[in-house]
Amino acid sequence: MKPLLKSPNKVTSLGLWMLLFCAPLLFCNVALGQVTKQVYRADLIKGLDTIMHTVIPNATLMEGDKLMALDQFFRVLKKLNPLNNDGDSLVRYAWPPVSPPKPLTGKQFSEKLKSLELKYQEVFTAKNYVGCAPNSSRSRGYPCALWTLFHYWTVQNALPYYPFFPGTVLKTIRNFLKYFYDCPDCVSNFEKMVKLRPIELVKTHDAEILWLWETHNEFNKPTATQFPSANMCPTCRNKDQSWRTDEVLKYLKNLYAEANFSFDGLSTSKGYDIKSL
Repeated sequence: MKPLLKSPNKVTSLGLWMLLFCAPLLFCNVALGQVTKQVYRADLIKGLDTIMHTVIPNATLMEGDKLMALDQFFRVLKKLNPLNNDGDSLVRYAWPPVSPPKPLTGKQFSEKLKSLELKYQEVFTAKNYVGCAPNSSRSRGYPCALWTLFHYWTVQNALPYYPFFPGTVLKTIRNFLKYFYDCPDCVSNFEKMVKLRPIELVKTHDAEILWLWETHNEFNKPTATQFPSANMCPTCRNKDQSWRTDEVLKYLKNLYAEANFSFDGLSTSKGYDIKSL
């Protein structure tokens, strides 16, 4: 079967994107494993490592809508950042709040990042994926980490200080994929899903969390993989197997709460400011 995307680090990482963009529109035949019950901070760090050191540097001139998409990505990342304290500083200085942002190339961004990393050296400390590690049945890696980041964002955006209006995170995800994911078919399929379930109808932060969860499960239907499983969340389904969205919401908020993240795969848990619901 022809790959549906070009992995940014030339490593086959099709699991999440086949799951997200193939089904139900392309009906890919992919062996999927169980979803982990825990979120690993190492996966988030390594995923952002790929974005900062591979995805953005490989971009050509960034201007217009593409530049604005990246600007919004960093606006969200600055507020909803899973990196450590040095990582907070690195992100802030790598993309300063200039309005409007000035056009630049991926190479220019990379050079600036390298200079900042002379000072902020202990940021991207995850050497391998943990929950998103590839296995014999499927490749995961970066795409899996990107999914984890997106879910993390929607849950963190529902914290009491509410960093962004409902729907902002979803629009940011949509535009990042549009301009920084090198797979036209993938983007087209995602856009079709957005038309079926318009982001503009998302009016609350809880609805934003559930929109991404429902969209994720919609793409999973052909694989018969619906998250969370009954074993993971016994209270998330009614007797007729329909969803109890109030219980699903509780489950997702608990799963993607920073206080519950595992530090497996990292040498230390120091330097992180943990937010809680």
